[in-house]
Amino acid sequence: MTTDKYDFDALIVGLGLAGCLISWQYLCQGKKVLTVEPGDPGAASQVAPGVINPVAGKRLKPSWRVTEQLPFAIETYRTLEQELGVEFYHEKPIVRIIKDAQQQTFLQKRREDPVAKNFIGEEHEPGWRPELFRDPLGSFVAKSSGHLDIPVFSSSYRQYLEEKGLLIKEALDYEDIQLTEDGGVIWKEKSFKCIIFCEGWKGSKNPWFNKVAFKPAKGEMLTIEVEDDVDLPNAIINRGKWLLPYEGKKCLAGASYSWKPLDSIPTEKAESQILGMLSEFLNLKHLKVIDHKAGVRPIVRDYRPAMGRHPVYPQLVFFNGLGSKGVLSGPWLSNCLARHLLEDVPLPKETQVNRFFKNKKNK
Repeated sequence: MTTDKYDFDALIVGLGLAGCLISWQYLCQGKKVLTVEPGDPGAASQVAPGVINPVAGKRLKPSWRVTEQLPFAIETYRTLEQELGVEFYHEKPIVRIIKDAQQQTFLQKRREDPVAKNFIGEEHEPGWRPELFRDPLGSFVAKSSGHLDIPVFSSSYRQYLEEKGLLIKEALDYEDIQLTEDGGVIWKEKSFKCIIFCEGWKGSKNPWFNKVAFKPAKGEMLTIEVEDDVDLPNAIINRGKWLLPYEGKKCLAGASYSWKPLDSIPTEKAESQILGMLSEFLNLKHLKVIDHKAGVRPIVRDYRPAMGRHPVYPQLVFFNGLGSKGVLSGPWLSNCLARHLLEDVPLPKETQVNRFFKNKKNK
């Protein structure tokens, strides 16, 4: 139950992927939380494909702490589906088209890796499904992968909080936050044990956490209709860029990276880039773009999440920087943060926000 001293255990600022997941962790512990956010159409969670990829990047390395994070993520999303009555997590293999001879060498090495080998499935010789792929060096299947339909998940969870009276739709003004002498927070005449900032890339403007070194990146994603007479696989196709079939011949495709300007305005340059790179490994000739979205990824400069208490004001908490692998890592990270805040369990060292505060302790 909520500490009698406060109206709520936590105020959560932001309802992207991080905000939804930490809110859920608190509710699972029987805690009372209030969330405030205006709704940001340019947030990364509104345009991200939500792919879970156990072996990532050109080197095909296992994703960070994947053996801990993957089962926890799947269990969390399945539990949320039952609670919300909506399906949004879909298991899908990833067909990885081998990009070059170097990646081919990495693949063979990973088959000897005690972790990576568990996620590497069937290999295909060059020329597999020639009506669809350009694969002169062949391909392989990445197992235990899938994707979270983030817009469906976040909108369903938003409705869930609204029905419980736990969501306020407005922008938060930092000047409205009052830190109390007893270590709590007051906002809009309500008291909270702590406030958890889950603001995405806009967290770089937070006056208490402005030491966190952000490197946000704009990303753009297309919705495409395939007009070729070809059967699309029930799999994500990846060779640097990716194609994700999701409904008949409709697919998501992406994604681009750019650093200026940081906005949610789609660009012709990104569309051309994505379509051009798809043509390098797909034999599809007739792709019709039916939607184009852009958002900003909340990437921290050292490419690790940043979370934990402020070193001076411990009632102020940061949860950010999930980046492009947030769908995989987010459930596990939110559980780590909840246990840290509620049970004083230490955070994983590499995630602690205090790494950006010199000579300060993360209390």
